[in-house]
Amino acid sequence: MAQSWNLDFRRGHFAAARTPLAFSREELRPAIFKGNILFEHIEAVADEVHAMGRLTMGNGVPGLFCWLAGLIDVMGTETNWHRNGRWQPMPDEQMLYRRALAGGKPYCFLMNTVFEDLDEDLVERYMKRCLAYGRFPGFFSHNASG
Repeated sequence: MAQSWNLDFRRGHFAAARTPLAFSREELRPAIFKGNILFEHIEAVADEVHAMGRLTMGNGVPGLFCWLAGLIDVMGTETNWHRNGRWQPMPDEQMLYRRALAGGKPYCFLMNTVFEDLDEDLVERYMKRCLAYGRFPGFFSHNASG
């Protein structure tokens, strides 16, 4: 059941929705699930990008909306497996979940951490773990912008 924060109750929008309406037990009225709005938008973008012979990339997919994985050609996310000076890789369940949803498509990780604290052994562990799950390891910045 969708939470009210994730629903659009504006009746004027109902006619434009291509996906079925949801129903809020909290509000006791129909609504558009915002995840379906996102699906329709990504589907239109993917159609346009594919028509140009290009691929889509979804940062943070699958995230909350697992059904977007079918529309995205390359998925990925920033990650930090070395928080507070301690090696904390993504758990097997999350790695397997991403692997299953990506299927044969690429899934890319971008390590965001304090790189001065990431020695060669930890870089090797990161790469081996990603490759064991068929994921592409990469690096970004410690603060995702610098």
